[in-house]
Amino acid sequence: MIGNPFVANLNVKKFFDVNSSVLDNSFYYEYADGEIVPNQTSENKVLRPMRAMFVKTKSATTSLTLTFTADMISFSESAEVEVVPAKAPRRSLEESFTSMLTLTAQLGTAVSRTYIEESYGALSSYDATEDAELIVLDKDLTPISLYSVADKYALLYNRMPEIDSVPVSVLVSDSALISDVFTLTFDGVDTFDYDLYLYDAL
Repeated sequence: MIGNPFVANLNVKKFFDVNSSVLDNSFYYEYADGEIVPNQTSENKVLRPMRAMFVKTKSATTSLTLTFTADMISFSESAEVEVVPAKAPRRSLEESFTSMLTLTAQLGTAVSRTYIEESYGALSSYDATEDAELIVLDKDLTPISLYSVADKYALLYNRMPEIDSVPVSVLVSDSALISDVFTLTFDGVDTFDYDLYLYDAL
């Protein structure tokens, strides 16, 4: 597993080119349903700061020396390498797992819930086979709606490989309730291997 040591994007192709004597530079490696599998070529890819990727050596070895040079730094908006989560759960690679965060918003007698699941192998973007969209009916049936956001979708159920930086919103559809204070509750925080933080954009 190779981490990006720069505070800027790492041009993956330049990295592989410089280290081609010891690394198989045709592919980078990523998690897919808990497995490490070959993915597409490194052409036009960058590795973001504070992130890591799996690589494959050309031959079996117990030690490895790699070279990083300043010209590997990239400020282009090339496609990002989707690899190891920034905060990988502290579990073995073979162990499948899920952690569930249940959010509840209550405004008077109105209650709304949304669910965010962290699971290896899940897509970070919206996917109809993993995620469920929020259906907002009207102010009488749904005076308050709590949801997370993926891409352009408001989600009732959001399954992701990591839940860092997930936007969460509360929609109050009954204007008579807007000035009231609502209660936001988080259940399932203790099922995660790292601390979770709430950032209030307001």
